[in-house]
Amino acid sequence: MHVSFYANGIRYDYDVRFNEKCILNEVLYYYPNKSKALFYERSFVGENIQADIKFGPSLNLLLETQGSIKENTLNNHSVLSVCRKTALKEDIAPFNILHRWIMDNYHDVDGDGEKGIVEILKNAYNIPRKRKFYNTMLQKADLNIMEYLPVVEDRFVPAEYRERIQKENIPSEMKETLLKPTADSVDFVNHSADGNFNVPFNWQSKGTMKYVRILDALYDMISESHVYYLDELGEDLHNDLLYYYLNVFIFNSDKSQLIITSQETTLLSQDLINENRGVVWFVEKNKETASSEYSRGDSFGLHKNLSLYNSYRIGRLGAKPELGSIFINLED
Repeated sequence: MHVSFYANGIRYDYDVRFNEKCILNEVLYYYPNKSKALFYERSFVGENIQADIKFGPSLNLLLETQGSIKENTLNNHSVLSVCRKTALKEDIAPFNILHRWIMDNYHDVDGDGEKGIVEILKNAYNIPRKRKFYNTMLQKADLNIMEYLPVVEDRFVPAEYRERIQKENIPSEMKETLLKPTADSVDFVNHSADGNFNVPFNWQSKGTMKYVRILDALYDMISESHVYYLDELGEDLHNDLLYYYLNVFIFNSDKSQLIITSQETTLLSQDLINENRGVVWFVEKNKETASSEYSRGDSFGLHKNLSLYNSYRIGRLGAKPELGSIFINLED
């Protein structure tokens, strides 16, 4: 596998080769002064044997530090991961800076998944700039939502449930949370010709909730440098809202990257996509196995005037399910 990326304005090139048991080879280059230099190179030697690791001279690592990194690098871990488990001297700063940037700016699929929508909105409400962003994006989405407000709702806990929780062998903090008589929520202020009115969070559609959640990633990407992976981005969203989201990202973010999967094939009809076909990958299941095959949008040799969307619809680009006859026979 290979990836080129920028961290703190510096380009890095990373290559890795591995199997189910260990990393066979990995090499990381960087461009600290616009010129390519070795960060580290590592090769597998054997099971239960320390990997062979070489460090670039521009890092200025002490021999003691190099030895500590080698000793703490397991055969199934990357060299960079040693920053998570070992306290080393100040000369390891280049490792720590890169590792910290990756941990802070690269995110799991669909975000980091730790926060619910209510918690996301509450946190944003306490940051004026982020709250303004949320309210602006909700207004622009044509949902008739003007703003949102954190609220505290009464919560009914049945006596039977309360008694059962009290008897459970769980931490007291968890019991307190489960038995709390109130719950944090948000209301959305909607506009109408007859005046504004509040709509509770639980009454919102799946599309609105999906849109609110992905706004958290969008704010990060246009405010700082982040890399997000969003799966099935078009799910529950109107086509126009999906296109709008992507255009806001493209025209307002200059140091972030967004990788998405989508079943929304009409994305291929957008001029921005058709003119930059290299950003599109078509995924097709292998007929013999469950693995996938990938083809980049600019690898088919299509004339620039031919639409990706139309070519896909007629089957020229593959990645279409073979569904068979619409008639179902249930007889033996």
